[in-house]
Amino acid sequence: MHQINYHQYNDGILPVSTLNNAVIEWLSNVSIELNEMLQSEITYNKFNGVVNFRCRESHIDIENDLPYINTRSTVILSENYNQLLWCISYFICSSFDETLEYMDAKINGKPCNPNTFIIKKSMSVFEAGLSLINEYNKEIFFKLPNPEKYSNDNQLDIEKTNSVYCAGISFIILHEFAHHYYGHITYCPSVDISKKEEFDADDFAIEYLLSKCTTLDSISSQKVGVIAVLISLFFCHKTDISGGDTHPDLDDRLYNYLGKLNDNDDSIYAIVIYMLLIWMKKNNIDYSSMKKCNPSWKEFCISFCDCIKQYKLHNL
Repeated sequence: MHQINYHQYNDGILPVSTLNNAVIEWLSNVSIELNEMLQSEITYNKFNGVVNFRCRESHIDIENDLPYINTRSTVILSENYNQLLWCISYFICSSFDETLEYMDAKINGKPCNPNTFIIKKSMSVFEAGLSLINEYNKEIFFKLPNPEKYSNDNQLDIEKTNSVYCAGISFIILHEFAHHYYGHITYCPSVDISKKEEFDADDFAIEYLLSKCTTLDSISSQKVGVIAVLISLFFCHKTDISGGDTHPDLDDRLYNYLGKLNDNDDSIYAIVIYMLLIWMKKNNIDYSSMKKCNPSWKEFCISFCDCIKQYKLHNL
């Protein structure tokens, strides 16, 4: 039986490489239908079923290190980007409760006494991940919580993070596989068609990942994993959220994803708002006018995305 395999050009350098097998296993458990589709494409339609995990001791080059599929239908993932994604996933998973309380207080001007130890530890991992956008210091990732070696105290957070990370990488692989499945890599499309194809690839991956969400818990690994991926692109591209001539703008991709969720639990939207607030703060984008005037985080998130559209309209 044919199946997805991975290849690594050399030994993993960063701790995230220890999860390469876990990613492939996670992907294989998404659905029977998806496995049959992947196997059919490998057997009959020249999909080689290989994910290349590329290791390079360098900061993230957004032109070369972000995920893509080449003309030989090989999905290329770079270890430095993967480590960033894991760090973002850890930040979300380990500090969610404290983050939600802090964000509500920050936006509405209420007092708040968050657990500063948890937040500082989570933020240190997050900042280490973001540092890969500008520089490369591999030692720091082994001194902080990581998936390769961790204490019992960190086990629950690490396991949650690994699940979110594997879901996020699975979303990426399915997105890139969709480009093969729909024949996108066989020709050079126009600007408008290229952007539509990116939405089609997103929708394909989202559909299969959300089909795995069979519990009532709306803060599932699958849903948060997609958020972590889309948010990571905001940080990688800094203030330039335009997709250029080949991709939709980042806020449009995020808005498209949120429109496919049917969650009554507002927490999933609170995650998006908090991560976008951090992105805005780090890039000196004014958010002082943002107030939670809406009755739910979901509605606030939608209005927040509308404000980002206004920022884009006036600054890009």
